[in-house]
Amino acid sequence: PDFAALQAARRARDPRPVFGFVGGPSAMKGWPLIQSAFSGAGRSDFRGLLVDGSMDGSWWTGRNIAALRGDWAVCPRFDQAGMDAFYAEIDVLLFLSQWKETFGLTIREALARGIRVIQTDSGGTMEHGVREGVEVVPMGCDPAILRGAVDRMLDDPSPMAPVAMHDVGAQAREFLGLAQRVLGADAKVPGAA
Repeated sequence: PDFAALQAARRARDPRPVFGFVGGPSAMKGWPLIQSAFSGAGRSDFRGLLVDGSMDGSWWTGRNIAALRGDWAVCPRFDQAGMDAFYAEIDVLLFLSQWKETFGLTIREALARGIRVIQTDSGGTMEHGVREGVEVVPMGCDPAILRGAVDRMLDDPSPMAPVAMHDVGAQAREFLGLAQRVLGADAKVPGAA
């Protein structure tokens, strides 16, 4: 089935909004902020999925997530082929990096599927330019600020439309257009016919 069908089937099974976090239990990826914000949440009408990105499934071993409000579970890492299956299980991606990232591929993958995002203002992750369905919180913010963003997402859990993102071919064509303006209309990609 296609992505929309997978997501619709999940929502039919359980209509509660689902937050997803792929960053692991590290301070740099924002786990302490998430832990504090969700432990102090004033509601529990949602679920959360924590991806264990380690090769041996050890990221979340021994971590107590029982204090988090809502129903939280750990799911195994996924590969490229399993990406749609993971994103179909969530409504909101939590991307709370506490350092300046160079690129926001995880965020772009979510937005391209119509997944809402709560993110920090962490460098390259902001370059997607999307405002609807995206909540931005400052790096190092108080957990109450994240809680406010979570509450706003829960107050309006309606799905958003997928955001068109440039694929590799579109990026290459855009670059060629820029190069041709600078180098002249005869500029060609080396090795291209």
